[in-house]
Order: sequence, then structure tokens, then C-alpha cells
Amino acid sequence: NFSVLALGQQAIQEHAHALAQASVERDAAPLAGHEQALAELKTLINQPSTATDTPVQLARRLSAAFFLIGYSPLRWQEEDDRLIVVRGESEVAIQVRPAAKQSLSVTQIDRLLSQLRAAKQREAYLFVLSKVSARARERAGESAVRCFDLTELNEWIPSLLSSGYRGPGGDSLNALTRLRHFIQGLS
Repeated sequence: NFSVLALGQQAIQEHAHALAQASVERDAAPLAGHEQALAELKTLINQPSTATDTPVQLARRLSAAFFLIGYSPLRWQEEDDRLIVVRGESEVAIQVRPAAKQSLSVTQIDRLLSQLRAAKQREAYLFVLSKVSARARERAGESAVRCFDLTELNEWIPSLLSSGYRGPGGDSLNALTRLRHFIQGLS
């Protein structure tokens, strides 16, 4: 207990030390939750995707990957298997496609491009858990859609950890908390 009547230098120093210690303990408690969130993020990044992954599993992993390069997840459009991420004013569409017996075709790319134009999306990524035909890849490239098949996806995402990206700007811990809630809300 601090008493005004005991204004000795040692009493003041002890009281200041006690206040500082209490402050450190209060501030450290929430950090444990952030450490857990970082561990979960690292697991999502390092765990390879497989051909049996669902669109939601892929959306979780891609939310984590795009977070590392500065984007925050905005919404998951379950009916289209499309994740929308944002950095500043820039929205990016991330289309996911589960594994199929056939390679992704030009017709499917054209359908995706039509949907993106209708949604006024200028930049898009396409992640396919099977193969992308050479013609479909060429067509996507002409339209600024970056395509990744399963092998490319599993090479690209872990490379982000060593790439020097710093994640989204601003309050990183708050952004990490929002990312964690978004990922946990995907179903």
C-alpha cells in the first residue's frame, strides 16, 4: 500500500515498481491469445492442401496466406466459392475450385471472368485443386487472373513466410484478431 505520509524515495520507487509490474501482467495476458493465433496461422500456412480439401478449407488457408501479403479477408461467398480480400480500397477476388476429374477449361474461365466483371472485380486469383489446361491458363493470363493449380499453391503459400512481407498495415494485433475470427467463422 502506498501512503502519502510515507513519501520516502524508497517507498515511491517500490510503489512505482509495483504499478509497473501490475501493468506488465495486465498487458501480457492478451498476448497469449495472439501467440495462439500466430501458431494457428503458421499451421495453416505450412499444412499443404490436398485434392480432397473442401472450398472452405482452402478459403481458410488462403485467408491466412493473403493476410501475410497485406490483405484482410472481407467476406466468403459460399454460393460461388469465392473469397474477397481487401487492402486499403483495393478488393481482390479469390476463386477456389475443388478438385475435378477434368482440367479447368476456357469456358469455365470465361464464366469466372463474366462473374468478376458483374461484381466489378478488377483483380482476381484462381486456385484449382486439380489441373488448369494450357488454354485456360493463357486465357486467364490475358485477363489478369492469376491461376494456381494444387502443386503451385503448395509451393507459393509456404514461400510467403520467408518473403519479407509484413502483413496488413496498421494495428497488426487487431488485424490478427479479426483474421482469426473470420477463419473460425468459415463453415
